[in-house]
Amino acid sequence: MTIFRNNPFVEAIRAIVYTFRGILIAMIFGKHGENVDIVPGDSNIWTQVEVDGKPGMRVLSTWKVTNCTQKEIIIVRAFLGFGKIEGDVFADPIPSGESRILPIDFFLSKLKAKAGDDFQASVMLIDQYGSKYDVGRTKFSACQKLDEYQSRRTLRPFTIWPTA
Repeated sequence: MTIFRNNPFVEAIRAIVYTFRGILIAMIFGKHGENVDIVPGDSNIWTQVEVDGKPGMRVLSTWKVTNCTQKEIIIVRAFLGFGKIEGDVFADPIPSGESRILPIDFFLSKLKAKAGDDFQASVMLIDQYGSKYDVGRTKFSACQKLDEYQSRRTLRPFTIWPTA
């Protein structure tokens, strides 16, 4: 299939498709935050777990969120895969002009990748005012054991927050 590689016509069509895809995502989910900068951390991984006795996935991620607005924000919701799967957000308030590390966990009831393969999905964050931040497609590396994840995570140690 070398006909599609380095073909200017195919590259132009691909650029048009990605442009319309971005416009469609912005229309559905809102624009990327103009006043909030969100950058993926270096420890976005997934591991296989059991969900209701069946194989599933746990997706763990960290994000560096910088608040450039005039008021304090809190990221209260996170979605994986165009709003289909809601994650657990462990957020601290982010004062104006400051940055925070934001850990997020997602649990999927079905495996979306083979063991050892990377997993890619879109991520969207929402603050307490309802502003939506589409951070786009993110790569999650395969991780066989959570101990390996603990040693790779450099931004903030992973903790499980008790629920009331």
